[in-house]
Amino acid sequence: MKPVKIELLGTSFTVQTDEDPRHLTRVVRRFEEKVKEIRESVGTQDNLKIAILAGLLLSDETLKLTHRADQASAEAHANAEGRMNADDGEHEKRGPPTEGDPGQSTGWTKEAARITDDLIRRIDDALTGASSQDAHAGNHEEENQHHG
Repeated sequence: MKPVKIELLGTSFTVQTDEDPRHLTRVVRRFEEKVKEIRESVGTQDNLKIAILAGLLLSDETLKLTHRADQASAEAHANAEGRMNADDGEHEKRGPPTEGDPGQSTGWTKEAARITDDLIRRIDDALTGASSQDAHAGNHEEENQHHG
């Protein structure tokens, strides 16, 4: 933790922070800008009221920016989902993706996974069946040896 000295609204204090001190300096500057804006528009000299108003306005800005970022993220996610769903139908028209193709289709990935699972199941069935048949054939050989 690094101690950083802050002077705001006529009060000086030290804050312990893990952040880069330059970041905290930028935060303090932003707060000071908001304080100046409030002083010019409201006309009060009461530092407590100014600090409360500055905190409320900065919180409002933060919430609005967070909401916009969430909306943009949701839209980007929906657009990506739409492209993936469109790709699912397109892989049959385009054929398999070529090596290094940045737009490799999720549909092809799903199809490859389905085929792989099917092949593994079929191989497993064949091996399991072969093991049963081998055991069954071994029993017949033993029977033939005992009879012959």
